[in-house]
Amino acid sequence: MFKIEVLTFTNADNYGAVLQNMGLIQTLKQIPDVEVETLDYHTQNIESPYLFHPFQVGTKNPIKFSIRVAKNFIFARRFRSRSESFKAFRTEKLQLSVPYTDSKLKKVPPRADLFVVGSDQVWNSAIVGHNSQRIYSLGFVTNAKKISYAASSGDSRFISQETINELRKYDFVSVRERELEHYLEQNNVENIRRDVDPVFLVDEQEWRKFSDVQVNIPNHYIFVYSVGPMMKKIASIADELSLRTGFPIIYVDFHEKHRARAFNRFGASPAEFVNYIRNADYVLASSFHAVAFSVIFRKKFLAIPHVTTGARIIDILESLNLSSRIYSGKIEQIFEPLPKQLDQIRKEYTVRSKSALECYIRTLINGNPK
Repeated sequence: MFKIEVLTFTNADNYGAVLQNMGLIQTLKQIPDVEVETLDYHTQNIESPYLFHPFQVGTKNPIKFSIRVAKNFIFARRFRSRSESFKAFRTEKLQLSVPYTDSKLKKVPPRADLFVVGSDQVWNSAIVGHNSQRIYSLGFVTNAKKISYAASSGDSRFISQETINELRKYDFVSVRERELEHYLEQNNVENIRRDVDPVFLVDEQEWRKFSDVQVNIPNHYIFVYSVGPMMKKIASIADELSLRTGFPIIYVDFHEKHRARAFNRFGASPAEFVNYIRNADYVLASSFHAVAFSVIFRKKFLAIPHVTTGARIIDILESLNLSSRIYSGKIEQIFEPLPKQLDQIRKEYTVRSKSALECYIRTLINGNPK
């Protein structure tokens, strides 16, 4: 059997991170004569942002500090619930290896014929940190083939020279964004292609089956998923849409605030997250994967790209002829019908990526040179 190790942000309690991990694992498992495993890599930079930090509230004002700490403890049970659901998901869906740390990977890496890094922002040095750059660029791998699949750096400004040097040693470099593809070409990285995120490689019916879980939802609602500095802006847009439609809001972020009628579903499992998008009337998102699932389920949605790492959302929407779904200041955009040819465009784009990945791995299995 040809052994493949997949390295990505496996241990982040982040919906997009684990769902794309699942998508890639499922796709690789379909290739004959292949044994696939997710490298269970643990690093503080990736895991810490999703842990329960009750006293990290972002203010020194004693009154605000007390209020925010109290709120954190009120939500403590939901933090535990989220952590447990993500842990169960990893165990069931991701084919985990034994746990690895930086030192263990460098001393005794797992045995494999091929290492695949990606998808997600695995080459974003601002996220992975200095110590993990060598890990996520597969610098620890010396006796196996190395490729990436739909890897990202968020923005080319965040990919380090150390990572670029390692990429020159790869057998195959697959990235998610056009901008990163061009940047690496300018830096003498060879054998580059651009591919869709792994969540697109999984059939829609499989995602429907996966997300077929019992959730308490209204008959009609707006689903909102925002990340980082876009939170306040998206909340404002969601409130306006709620007033226009009369539909309540469902959101899963801990800190988000709404003036309109809203239901907080913080602590939702990955399957519940997909379910909320699947059954929503409208979706507002600054998250790449919330946008991706909106496309998969053909939702009426608007994307509000992140100021510095929004290229990945803009890129996929332009590729799918969906630039009109990028918010430009008018809520009316969300009521416009999706292009009739969307399914065909997405299918062609996905088939190209899936075929290229499978073909290249078959080439490696057969022992053909780079």
